[in-house]
Amino acid sequence: MPPIVALEPPAGAEYLVGSIQTYLRERFGAGVQVSELHENYRSSAPLVEFARTIGYPSQLIAVYPNTAIHCRTPIAGLQNSLPPSLPWSTAWSNVLDPAFSTVALLHDDDLSSQSNEFEARIVASLIWCLRQSASKELDGRLQAAHTAPSATEFWSTLVGIVTPHRAQRAAVIRELRRLFPSDDPLEIGEAVDTVERFQGGERHVIIISFAVGDPDVIAGEEAFLMQLERTNVAISRAMAKCIVIMPSSLAGHIPEDRKALKTAHVLKGYVDEFCNRSVAITIVDANVTRNGQLRWRV
Repeated sequence: MPPIVALEPPAGAEYLVGSIQTYLRERFGAGVQVSELHENYRSSAPLVEFARTIGYPSQLIAVYPNTAIHCRTPIAGLQNSLPPSLPWSTAWSNVLDPAFSTVALLHDDDLSSQSNEFEARIVASLIWCLRQSASKELDGRLQAAHTAPSATEFWSTLVGIVTPHRAQRAAVIRELRRLFPSDDPLEIGEAVDTVERFQGGERHVIIISFAVGDPDVIAGEEAFLMQLERTNVAISRAMAKCIVIMPSSLAGHIPEDRKALKTAHVLKGYVDEFCNRSVAITIVDANVTRNGQLRWRV
């Protein structure tokens, strides 16, 4: 897949800013022999399966297909110790279930623009649960003695939060630094970033916070929010689990821009088709109950 680029290339010179493979093939033509790589050493089988649906070789396989997070304690048992400022749903057990590699969490919001405080608190709640329960080692790879991660291990290896806008990045970092005051604020900040900065990286769990719910803002940013390359890079950073969080208004948006419509199938395909099971959920936030939907792959 080509890298993320900020500007459109000149017509006829697309290969200059695409992938290295495209550049070599376009520049030197038949003189370049193509040899595809068909083994993915990073991700679980469902994540690799999704990659095949968006244009990766059909022969691509997961070398460690059963890669999964390992929960040392049940997620459901954490409700009573959850900080009162964080939202809770009984669905958190399913969102963080090691058996589900691909998850989408939709919530009702048609007002938020580039920053969404409610969604930032959802991210913080899920991160808090992972911090209390997740092992620093993955299942399905090398045999491991499951122990709790250090703060540095947690932020640098276990979790990564990807968001399209700097405003949402700031909102998430603010919640996490308040929640974990004894952790290095720089390490927290480095675990939360835009998709461009995550190119080349990996984490056990990737949480993607889209934030945007206002229909007018979505319409104005549809090509940016639904760009194929951004979706691909964000989801493919995950080793064991990818959690996509977004307002229902964004999930249901049909782009009007022709180019956005051509690439939106990747994000919408993940939410609507690849995550092929769904259930209505409620999320309690400061004694206010909000509706949502949980989707996952079976």
